[in-house]
Amino acid sequence: MFFQRIKTSGIAHNAYLIGSHGLGVLVDPRRDVDEYFEIARMNKLAIRYVLETHRQEDFVLGSAAIRQRCGAKIVSGKHKYFAHSDLRLEDGEDLEVGELVFRFLYTPGHTPESVSYAVYFQDKPERAWAVFTGDALFVGEAGRTDLPDVDKTAENAAILFDSIHNKIKPLGDQTLLYPAHGAGSVCGGNIADYDESTLGFERSYNPAFTQTREEFIQLKLKERIPRPPYFRLMEKLNLKGGLALSQSPDTIPSLLPKDFKRESTKGIVIDTRLPAGIRGRPHSRIL
Repeated sequence: MFFQRIKTSGIAHNAYLIGSHGLGVLVDPRRDVDEYFEIARMNKLAIRYVLETHRQEDFVLGSAAIRQRCGAKIVSGKHKYFAHSDLRLEDGEDLEVGELVFRFLYTPGHTPESVSYAVYFQDKPERAWAVFTGDALFVGEAGRTDLPDVDKTAENAAILFDSIHNKIKPLGDQTLLYPAHGAGSVCGGNIADYDESTLGFERSYNPAFTQTREEFIQLKLKERIPRPPYFRLMEKLNLKGGLALSQSPDTIPSLLPKDFKRESTKGIVIDTRLPAGIRGRPHSRIL
């Protein structure tokens, strides 16, 4: 079996590539997909499936781009927000890939369509190896519940608490936890600053497990997490599986200073250098 977490700095996003018998499965990929294909190529994997956990809020999904590039099937639940998917699974339904079994779990609360995927080895079907929870359950935290409707924050918190306790917790203490975001993400209020955890460890300190249902609801009502305005656009794009890049950033040519001066009059220039680099030689691209 092959497994690798691929992190995106800045938004603390986690995507995952899992492989078995030459077949690859991607979980919640971003839209600049070249890195995923390079990792797959180096490890002799053919990407066959893309698993979506929910309509991500803070980045554009790469599902449509991957399907367009290699014909991989997009896998999700049957909620109306997943209308773009190729395989829409029922709660508890299995998807077999090589020696692995991905079990679909409906875990709403963060958003109404949120799902998780428990992973089993075919020769050990009684014990889950890992669970990909999207933004339902993080390391040290649970997903925010105000995104679908601020007025339904408490109602969604109750739904999320039940999802975690009825669907995720029964997988067992040995189960590795792989969420879609890490520390720094605005999709959760207090995500721990490390990536590795198990459900057993989370049960010892994560509020989703240590608090009562009512305490958890009150905690979510007190959260004050910003919602950047671009989230609405991300939602719309991701209802279609995301929007593929028109060209790779690597194909955009670098400009010499004299060429940059000429081209800068034709559009908007955004300086992305760190303050310490402002006195350095410009290295800019016109997009």
